[in-house]
Amino acid sequence: MQLTTGALRSAKNRLADYITEKCPTQPFACSFDVRMCHEKSYAVDANFFPAGWHHLPFPEQTTWAKHQQKVKAFFGWKAEEPIAIVPEHHLQNEDYLKNLVWLHNFYTCAGFRTFVVPITETGSIQEKLVIDHVRGPCHGNPLEYCPYDIHEGRMWVEGVPLAFALSQYDGSKSPLNLKDPKTCAPVSLTFYPPHVCNWQVRLKQSFFEAYHRFVAEVTSALDLDLSAFTYHYSSFVLQEGSVMDHWDDVMSWVSRELGQASPGEYFMLKSGHGTYGLGVEPVFVDDGVEAWSLRKIRKFRHGRHGVPIRGLVLQEGLETVIESAGLPAERVDYYFLGDMYGSFYRMHEKKDPRGNLNRKGSQFSNDADVTPEQNLRMDVASLLAFGGICREYESVGL
Repeated sequence: MQLTTGALRSAKNRLADYITEKCPTQPFACSFDVRMCHEKSYAVDANFFPAGWHHLPFPEQTTWAKHQQKVKAFFGWKAEEPIAIVPEHHLQNEDYLKNLVWLHNFYTCAGFRTFVVPITETGSIQEKLVIDHVRGPCHGNPLEYCPYDIHEGRMWVEGVPLAFALSQYDGSKSPLNLKDPKTCAPVSLTFYPPHVCNWQVRLKQSFFEAYHRFVAEVTSALDLDLSAFTYHYSSFVLQEGSVMDHWDDVMSWVSRELGQASPGEYFMLKSGHGTYGLGVEPVFVDDGVEAWSLRKIRKFRHGRHGVPIRGLVLQEGLETVIESAGLPAERVDYYFLGDMYGSFYRMHEKKDPRGNLNRKGSQFSNDADVTPEQNLRMDVASLLAFGGICREYESVGL
């Protein structure tokens, strides 16, 4: 049953209040890819540690002090602490470097002394790219570059966008110690990919599970009909080895799931390892898996930098009805310290409304052809996703 515009507005306000009261453990920052069709709306993907900040408007100078206070309050700081941004390993991506510059600008303008700290070998191509593309004036402030030279026990920061260690780093969670005298300055807050803090590699289904638990929770607590914001998903997880070693089992699992679906439906088969895995392929019920080409199958051989894919997710597909500049689009929402920071729209001229728009060649815009009711539906979907990621985040234990 579709909610009316008034009911959507009420649900949005009640959800926001509920999250404020009932979700005290929140990620430092996160983002969601929100889609909607005529019947359903939901976040098709979620990230604890998003890149892409440079696609958002830079904050006005009048808000810099407010952002400084929010960061200090979140971490319980009484004064401005230095901040280190530890980028991921593959820095050849020009778009990712723009993201680094945006983040450095943000924290520098908010009054924090900010460093870019690539964990790499001195003189390597990664370090050179950081120097060539990131060092320079940023809103009148020079970007400080602090290389960390690791030879013994090297740990590459690879595969995931910026992540956030949400406590003062004391060297106990990994071999890295950014307070070591070899670094340029003492660091209290650092941005880390989760495996640097000895997290398990995050699986996509952990968010899907937490999301549906949260939807059930607020459905009961607030007496809301949220059926239009749920979706079917199934997961395939191995304890060891790669999914390519068990491809016959994978095909049997997919075939069983397709057999329970209705004609005309489609699903997205995704690597369960998030940004560690690059495999995302549509699976159409009417075609089945027999229609797959060898090229598509090879996408699930391994993830980025050769990381084996040990989990897959089959998620109900959602054909977007949103358009921007005549192209199919999805809204990408960014949250910072518990509040919505901003949004942009992602498009792709070579993809149809069913396709994966988060691919090389994506375009971005701050405008799309949406009605007020469509915006409200995506707002509700976004808040439900934020509540879900808060529940997932609680399970991490930071």
